[in-house]
Amino acid sequence: MASSIRFSPAVGVRTFERIVDQVENALLSGRLAPGDHLPSERMLMEQFDVSRSTVREALRVLESRGLLELRPGGRSGPRLLRPTPKLLERDLTQMVRLGGSGIGDLLQLRMGLEGTACAIAAQRATADDVAALRECLAAMEQEAGSGGESFARADAALHQRIWTITGNQLLIATGRAISESIVQLIAADLLEEDTRSGTAPDPARGAGTAGEPDAALDSLRRDRMLVDLIEYGDAAAAGSWIRRSLAERFARHLSAEEARLLESLVP
Repeated sequence: MASSIRFSPAVGVRTFERIVDQVENALLSGRLAPGDHLPSERMLMEQFDVSRSTVREALRVLESRGLLELRPGGRSGPRLLRPTPKLLERDLTQMVRLGGSGIGDLLQLRMGLEGTACAIAAQRATADDVAALRECLAAMEQEAGSGGESFARADAALHQRIWTITGNQLLIATGRAISESIVQLIAADLLEEDTRSGTAPDPARGAGTAGEPDAALDSLRRDRMLVDLIEYGDAAAAGSWIRRSLAERFARHLSAEEARLLESLVP
């Protein structure tokens, strides 16, 4: 049925991008729907007035974006897929890692994300969810003495679990996209605490690990309180607590202006 759709010739230096744009626009407008099939490769060549290699490049791009399923040798054309939050996660991951976003941008995003996620988790968490969060706290406690990246990953795992509890696929995807940046931020915070306290990292435990666990223990204390608030079902307090914790923990990494802006986001 959808193979009757007509496309206009693609012109331009990067012609395959024009093809991709037209297919995506057809999806957005409803002229094409998930489950529909594009015309055959030959028909696409004729409609777009391009070479076979250009059509194939466009189809590969659409496939990489999760919008298309290619079936080599199939009788029908490529099948369109329903967009999923995985697309958001991939694009955000690339933007965060390669786009040069600063710590201030990351913290502002994280405060909005975490504040909302913790409030939702407080309303939705089951006894099993709380038990899983307690296990994450135990893992953090185990790593608190060494700190550094191992503790940072245990800390991030707790927050990933909270995002999962929300059941909101967009929150989960956004959280996963910034997860690695969060790990590096926490690890840098612990290392800076070592430097300020004059305690050198212990080479026996790996470069950049924390010899003085004060910052790790502070993080653990804050996260214990957060899990308690989630268990009690206090959504407003859970959201407010995580925002305040983030502002207090990481303000020293920001300029005075950025720190004031972060503080203004705390309820």
